[in-house]
Amino acid sequence: MIAAVRLPEPCEEHCPACGAVFAPSLGVRRKKVQCPKCRAVVMLKASAPAVPVALVAGEHAPAVSAELAELRTLVTRLETLPARVELLEQQLEWLMDHRPAAEASLLRPGQRLRWLRSAPVPWTGEGEPLAGVQGEILLHNARALRSAALKIVVAAADVQARRLAERIKDLFCQAAWLVDGVHEKPLAPNQRGLVLLTSLCPPPPGFVAASMCLTAAACPIFCGYDTTIRDQEIVLTVGACAPR
Repeated sequence: MIAAVRLPEPCEEHCPACGAVFAPSLGVRRKKVQCPKCRAVVMLKASAPAVPVALVAGEHAPAVSAELAELRTLVTRLETLPARVELLEQQLEWLMDHRPAAEASLLRPGQRLRWLRSAPVPWTGEGEPLAGVQGEILLHNARALRSAALKIVVAAADVQARRLAERIKDLFCQAAWLVDGVHEKPLAPNQRGLVLLTSLCPPPPGFVAASMCLTAAACPIFCGYDTTIRDQEIVLTVGACAPR
């Protein structure tokens, strides 16, 4: 609703001396004016006050109300974002401090994780990524943990990142995970390596399982929080694999 002001309409005045009829300017605030014809002094009538008028948006009112409600919802989410990010970080820290308990809740019966104790040979772009023991351990862990759905996104036009993403997809698919992708997306030039994202706090079991699979196979991974991701969606982003 938009408020407006209706100005008073011009009021005619009669000169008592010569009978001339005239209309003073709306901007005149004096009580006395001179007759424009005979210059006699004329007492002005009291003007009507300005009347506020309510202009209703009419057919646009529902759209305005809906947009206002959406803006209020966004403001509320932004206000609670720091607390939700802090809670997610606490959950991830707890998982690392209580790894056996977390593993027990996600492992299939009779299964256990394998950990790559030695540093893997860095992949330089030659040959197959995640080859040898590192790939075997990642596949074993993906099979040992309860499968989940995983979306894989790769840096657009990055051949090496694409090869690594396709290799990760192949290993998870062999372990009966539901993999969506690989999808290309423009990423920031400085985004490198593996980034695992969720929008839920605490993180869903599939997010924890994917993080454990990759961490145990000595794949450096950053776990984060992104409000733009749909609920229950787990996104693994593969950035640049080597300095440009």
